[in-house]
Amino acid sequence: MDSGLGGECSGYPKAGHFVQRLAATGVDLASVTDVVLTHLHFDHVGGLLVDGVKEHLRSDLRVHVSAAEVELWRSPDFTRTAIPQEFSEVIRRASAAFLETYRDHLCIFNEEQQVAPGVVARALGLPERLQGPVAWRHVWLGSTAVG
Repeated sequence: MDSGLGGECSGYPKAGHFVQRLAATGVDLASVTDVVLTHLHFDHVGGLLVDGVKEHLRSDLRVHVSAAEVELWRSPDFTRTAIPQEFSEVIRRASAAFLETYRDHLCIFNEEQQVAPGVVARALGLPERLQGPVAWRHVWLGSTAVG
């Protein structure tokens, strides 16, 4: 799932409209039971940090994410990257905010986890620079997956 940039980066007028985009497809935030995140880059979790989003989600929401990804973003190390310092601070701030905001909703898994009947999230074990991306497959019929 990619919830977009959210409000972290100015100059992107199409950012921060996650709720409206879901509503346009007929998805009400209050009906979302599970979110599967492939990784915790700020351009994937930022939409979940926009003011008012969490308040519209279910109190029993489950956010599935790999343990490797959570570990990486709890204390990201940008010393071996070409990311400018000011940009790394935006990234660090967003990942910390996400982990804090959704800490009680995280369903952290090592290798794979059943998200729903017929839906499995699986950690791919990619190279360190892509630390914990998750692949997910679904085999159910008559449901909608937003990703």
